[in-house]
Formats: sequence, C-alpha cells, structure tokens
Amino acid sequence: MREVLVRLTCCALCGMLISSGLAAEERVNGANELSVPPMDFLDYPSDRPDWLKATNDERRIVVITDPCETREDAVQAMADLKQVGACKLLESFLGENYTPLDTGLLLTDSEINNLLVKQEYEGTLSVGGVESYECATELVITPDAEKAIIFSLRELAVADRVQRVVAVMSCLLVVLLVASTLAHHQLRRVRQG
Repeated sequence: MREVLVRLTCCALCGMLISSGLAAEERVNGANELSVPPMDFLDYPSDRPDWLKATNDERRIVVITDPCETREDAVQAMADLKQVGACKLLESFLGENYTPLDTGLLLTDSEINNLLVKQEYEGTLSVGGVESYECATELVITPDAEKAIIFSLRELAVADRVQRVVAVMSCLLVVLLVASTLAHHQLRRVRQG
C-alpha cells in the first residue's frame, strides 16, 4: 500500500513539474494560438444592427434570444420573449404598482406586433466556432400605443367597477328575497295564530 502511495506521489510531482515547465516554456516562447475558439466565445457579424446595443428605458426595450441551433428555435424563443418583454415594458411604463398581471392588461401576440414592435432582426453568429441563430425585437411605446394602452386600462377599470356593482346588487337582491320570505312566513303565522 505504501509503495502505491509513493508511486502516486511521484507521478503527481512529476506532472506538476512537467506542467510548470510547459507553462514556463509558453511564457518564454509566447502564447500559443487556439485552433478552435472557446465554447463561450460569441462572434457577431459585422452587419449586426446597432440598435441591439442601445440601452433600455421606460418606453423602449430590446429582447434578444440566446443563440439557438436552428432558425426555427430562435423564432419560437422570440415569440415567448416578446410576451415577457411586453410585460416588462408595460411594468416600466405604468410604474411598479401597476403591473400588467394585476390589471389584466395582457396583450396578445398580434397586439404586441401591431402596437409595440418597432423593428426585428434575424441573424447568425458564431458560438465557439459553431454557427448559431438569434432573433431580436425592439419594443417601443409610441404615442399611438400609449393611447391604446390607456384606453384599454380605462375599459378594464370600467369592467371591474361594473362587476363590483353587479356583485353588490346581487347580494342586496338575495337579502331582500330572504327578508321578504321571512316576513311572508311571519305574517302567515300571525294570521293562523
């Protein structure tokens, strides 16, 4: 057993000496170039639009898919990202206390495309030397979109008020029916008694 440990220790020490010797040789000879780029290296094409790099604000957001193996995967990922981006944009525009989920202001895909999409991009990039696909969309709240959003919020507020009034009226009607039935039975007892 001891002999095995001695051999393992010697092998480990030799490995460390060899690797440190190689590292010293690389420093002397200069860095070797990689034949393949690292797997996490992203190489974008030169014709990639500049609007993808712009910063987001309360009236604008750019959503970009992760690199995908196929164009179809990138397009499908973008459909999901548009919904998420629209919710974040509306949250930012309306304020923290007024989220789309709380108000019920959830836009359909066609409403997002018609109201918020300013421009879209589909392209390729290299990820670690492998061609991949990406999609990007710029979502913007224009003055027309703002009017439509405010109109929808007002409609939702009116619908909410109508629902509350109907609920209160229904409760009052039930109370009146119960009171009328009790009064009718009480009157019958008095007449029979």
